[in-house]
Amino acid sequence: MPVSLKNAEDQYDAIVIGSGLGGLTTANRLAWCGHKVLLLEYHHQLGVLATWLKRRGHIFDISLHCFPYGMRNTC
Repeated sequence: MPVSLKNAEDQYDAIVIGSGLGGLTTANRLAWCGHKVLLLEYHHQLGVLATWLKRRGHIFDISLHCFPYGMRNTC
């Protein structure tokens, strides 16, 4: 169900498209540094791969549990 952007500002310093781990981190850092940020996400829930979903009574954790590169103890 699309949400209206009627309450959105006319101008932003940055527009971040996608609320995955990278998008959330980027938007957070930009806002923390004082920039006016608009974060856009098509899905009804923020987080993308850092979230969960429920289907037919079952909960599926689809978050990232390991990063195969750059870490010593990977899955």
